[in-house]
Amino acid sequence: MTSRLARLIENLACANCGRTFSRDGDALSCDGCGANARVRRDAVIFGEGSGDAPDPWLRSIKERVKTATPRLYGWLIAAVSPVHAIDVAAPLFDEVDPSTHFVLDYGSGPIRLHPDVINVDITPYPGVDLVVAGTPLPLRDGCVDAIVSVAVLEHVDDPHAVVRDFERLLKPGGRLQVYVPFMQGVHGAPDDFQRWTPHGLEKLFERFDDRRVVVAAGPTSALVWILQEWFAITFSFGSRALYRLLYMIGFIFTPLKFLDAALRHHPMASKIASGYLITARRRMTTQ
Repeated sequence: MTSRLARLIENLACANCGRTFSRDGDALSCDGCGANARVRRDAVIFGEGSGDAPDPWLRSIKERVKTATPRLYGWLIAAVSPVHAIDVAAPLFDEVDPSTHFVLDYGSGPIRLHPDVINVDITPYPGVDLVVAGTPLPLRDGCVDAIVSVAVLEHVDDPHAVVRDFERLLKPGGRLQVYVPFMQGVHGAPDDFQRWTPHGLEKLFERFDDRRVVVAAGPTSALVWILQEWFAITFSFGSRALYRLLYMIGFIFTPLKFLDAALRHHPMASKIASGYLITARRRMTTQ
């Protein structure tokens, strides 16, 4: 058993009744209500979500790459996607070492930000440690030192419930770092429900202290995403097949995004930023 798996099982608690789980081989059973989970390939699985519902083209390609070659998927996101974003997790890991603290990556997909971070996702991609559909997560109250979540909240139908669960899970003073989109095209995985402004983020996380919102992906990333879609829509003349071809050709605009390495620091960059990062702490006392 890996140290990640041991740490995860130690902190499990039933989402239905709050009791602990007993393990018998690869089977886990709640000591209270009898809810079941299983261990497979060093992951704890509570059912299996469907993940990105594949459609005839882009999402089905992404799904295959995520499953077969997760490292390639991470590289493609960094190199080919229209978004140039800051490293969300590195500043957090400078303060909270995942090798000695219980740290979650909520909605991780197949990408592992640190060898000791607990990856949580609805789909059993390679590298996911806890497979569970939605919240509340089956973990003890106040057991988590820090939570990272990158481009996930737009895909859940009740982000307020997710943020409440973050508050429940974090220890008093526990840290969170959450990236959300503002100016981006619709990208269902399989659903896409909302976008946030800085004021909207402040409201969503109003129960947390030390809130700070910064531009994580700048105006050029917003422009590149819109330009790629505009190019494919305008010159496809209503043809879905031609739209898909032109959309792929539209990746020629991607190198422009690297201008955001400088432009995101512009004092007015937040006006049309592609995405924001909020950092915050759980309050030391509940109110």
